[in-house]
Amino acid sequence: PTREMILRLREDRFAEEVRADLEALAYLLDEPHWYAKLLPSARYPHRARNYLRPFRSDVERVAYRADLDPMIFWSLMYTESRFNPFVASQVGATGLMQIYPPALRRRLRARGAFDGFIDVDTLFNAQTNLAASVMWVEDFMRRFSGNLALVCASYNGGPHNVARWVRAKHVRGELSMDEFVEEIEFRETRNYVRRV
Repeated sequence: PTREMILRLREDRFAEEVRADLEALAYLLDEPHWYAKLLPSARYPHRARNYLRPFRSDVERVAYRADLDPMIFWSLMYTESRFNPFVASQVGATGLMQIYPPALRRRLRARGAFDGFIDVDTLFNAQTNLAASVMWVEDFMRRFSGNLALVCASYNGGPHNVARWVRAKHVRGELSMDEFVEEIEFRETRNYVRRV
C-alpha cells in the first residue's frame, strides 16, 4: 500500500471496512483459511471460527461414503492446515489433511493399490488429499472402536504409539478419556487431540 493508504489503515473505521471487504472476498472466493483468519474475534466467538465447512461437497462425499461424520474431517482439517490446501510441513506432509507421501505409499502398498508413483503435487488438490486421509481415519475408527480421541491421537502420533499407551493404561485400570488425553506421552499429540 501507498504511504497515504498506510496512514488511512491506522484509522479504526477504515481498517474495519477494509477487513470486512476482505472477509467477504475470501468467502466468495472459497478461501476458507483466509476467511478464518479475517473473522474478528470480537464479533464472532472463537468456536464459530472453527466450525466453518469449507470444501463441503468433497468432505461430505468422502465422509458419507465411509459412513463417518463430516465434522471429524473438518476438525482434523482445521487443526492440520487451517483449511489451507497449499500448506506443506517441514517434514513434507502436504495439503489440507497433511498427508505424508512416504506413509501414503506404505498405506497404498498395504491395500494393494500402489502403482509405483505418487505425484506429490496432486496432494495439494482437496479431493485427492481427502481421499487419502479417509484411509487412515477409517482404519483408526475400526482399530479403536470409533473412539474419536484415540483416532485423533493416532492421526498425529501414530496408531502403534496409541495402542501402546492404551495397553499401558489398561494394566493400571480404567481411565476416562480426559485422563488418558492428559497422560499422552507426546506433548504435540496431547495438544493436538485437545485442539481437535
